[in-house]
Amino acid sequence: MVFICPKCNKEYDYITICKCGSPLVVKEDITKVSFRGEGVWRYEDLLPVKKKISLNEGDTPIIHFNDLDLYIKDETRNPTGSFRDRAATLILSHCDRKRLACGSNGNLGASIAAYSAFAGKESYLFVPKYVERGKLLQMMMYNARIIRVGETVDDLLDPVQESCRLNNFYDASEYNPLSLEGQKTMAFEIFEKGEFDNMIIPVGNGGTIFSIYRGFSQLLKLEFIDKIPRLIGVQSENCAPFTDKNAVAKKTEALAIYVKKPLFRDLAIEAVKKSEGVFFKISEEEIREAQKIMAKKGIFCELASATTIAAGLKYKLKGKTLCIVTGSGLKSFNIKKDYFGVTSTKIEILRLLKEKESYGYEIWKNLNKKMKIQAVYQHLNGLQEKNMISSKKIGRKIYYTITDKGKRFLEVYKEMI
Repeated sequence: MVFICPKCNKEYDYITICKCGSPLVVKEDITKVSFRGEGVWRYEDLLPVKKKISLNEGDTPIIHFNDLDLYIKDETRNPTGSFRDRAATLILSHCDRKRLACGSNGNLGASIAAYSAFAGKESYLFVPKYVERGKLLQMMMYNARIIRVGETVDDLLDPVQESCRLNNFYDASEYNPLSLEGQKTMAFEIFEKGEFDNMIIPVGNGGTIFSIYRGFSQLLKLEFIDKIPRLIGVQSENCAPFTDKNAVAKKTEALAIYVKKPLFRDLAIEAVKKSEGVFFKISEEEIREAQKIMAKKGIFCELASATTIAAGLKYKLKGKTLCIVTGSGLKSFNIKKDYFGVTSTKIEILRLLKEKESYGYEIWKNLNKKMKIQAVYQHLNGLQEKNMISSKKIGRKIYYTITDKGKRFLEVYKEMI
């Protein structure tokens, strides 16, 4: 497979960022095609790899809300609740290594973790400070190794690339060209289900709107369509680098699009320009209100997705308008502390064992004898069943030690509460 820079046309045979600063794309080899089957892999003739790893992603519905005069493409129906599953199925089908690294502020990390688990591979996720807790929960439940780096997704590029270089990890980050290939299938599905004049898409790094543009461009070359729909990118007014390049970004509640220096900025701007589109900014209040409106219609979307609804309602574009709802709101809210089946007592035990290995009676004393010692052993057995601690017999005593999984749990749990 050959990767090419869409800006300077330099070719590569490995995944990276071009020396000119642009993400790469897969070099096109488009011939006559036919669509068969279902989901993302219905478009295999237009994809650069063969299907290997899939959780039946894609084929998400388009829903018309007459009273709002808007159409919604509901990507929350994908296996992990977001459109990033389209990227993950291509990436994991291409991945030729046992371990993957991915820099993500949420949805892509959750998708890569899920598909890696399904494929029997290990995922190492570089995650910034600002990320929704529900997405951290997903990553953890899929047994990903989570490394916290920086404040936003902008801080992840160098650590991920260095980790891949030193550890021979496969790079599964958003700039992986297979990510674009998977996400462009949204354009193919939209083409098959109807014609739209406008398409509103949330923009963070800009890769989503560029990948949809790439899909429609290929349909145009194949003469399936005679015009690309007008692509509209929408951002929070707190962080709007596509319209205010030099403005100081402020934190937005729509964390999935909280990106200060988008990697795909130039490519996204070019895509919007060629489609005769535009970028909009939406206030935080308008975003929250749009989320509530959609929830009352039966679709609970994350705040980043709600930006598209807010823009559609505010600007009332001429013609048929389709809003891309990229991810579920269920990923964005606080989780109960005992959701993992790990109660507060088990947390205390893990914290004690992180300090040093210990035996049952000593653990009971350090817990200030809050319960009967038999209950402490029940908690220890529960933690062993979850592979969060291990044990060994020394003399007449059984000593307990926290495992790497237990340490990772404590790190993520600290962020969840």
